[in-house]
Amino acid sequence: MDCVAHVPPTQLGIRVNAVRPEIFATRPPQRMARPNRAEQIAPQLPMRRAGSAEEVGEAMSGCRRSVGASRRVRRRGDPPSGGAAFVSIAIVAAFVATAPSHAPANLGFQKAAMKDDSITHRGTVYPWQCDHMGHMNVMWYVSKFDEAIWNLFASVGLRPSYLRESGRGMAAVEQRIRYLRELVAGDVVAVRSEITAVREKVIEVRQTLVNLEDRAVAATMDLVGVHLDTVARRSVPFETRIAERARALLAAAPEGAVRR
Repeated sequence: MDCVAHVPPTQLGIRVNAVRPEIFATRPPQRMARPNRAEQIAPQLPMRRAGSAEEVGEAMSGCRRSVGASRRVRRRGDPPSGGAAFVSIAIVAAFVATAPSHAPANLGFQKAAMKDDSITHRGTVYPWQCDHMGHMNVMWYVSKFDEAIWNLFASVGLRPSYLRESGRGMAAVEQRIRYLRELVAGDVVAVRSEITAVREKVIEVRQTLVNLEDRAVAATMDLVGVHLDTVARRSVPFETRIAERARALLAAAPEGAVRR
């Protein structure tokens, strides 16, 4: 098990040591206690067991020792120094298992996804996004879909600067979500966003949340978005160039996508 991640020094001389704990054994409040919960979710964890507080402490001590006497802060105006070391210590998210049986699967799919223009969000599931059921709570499905759709809108010209300067916005008036599979802490995911309809003031989008390791579809969302005048607070037509870009993506939608 490798609990400490070292990022090689950059041109600025920065190294980051990160301790990334996954789910580890603690004593929950009595009202939340569930017997054998750790054993139940162990098969879903990279190490096939919950971690311990001692292991987290040892990893953090390792980070502190690796910093040692080389740690100092460079002030603005100081001359560059080849021996300077700028160190940041972060305590963030998940234990890393090194067993071959836990190596990422379907790497070909992940490489292909990097070139897929319909991928509008990539991320992971963090332990704090999971609820008492041990899986990612529904609010985070919506969050990932929401982050993804703004990337799609930007690709057709609905960029943040345009929306601010023109007094325009987008509002969801209808969302239909299908939850198809659980996601747990550590899962790596991507969202595909595809335009399925373009009308004078409306864009309809189909989004698909995929577990990148096994290519399983975790959820889909169909959304109806309306273009707004944020001052008058009413719907308005898209500019011609934006409508044309959106229709170009509609024409390029993969086989099986719903077109209207």
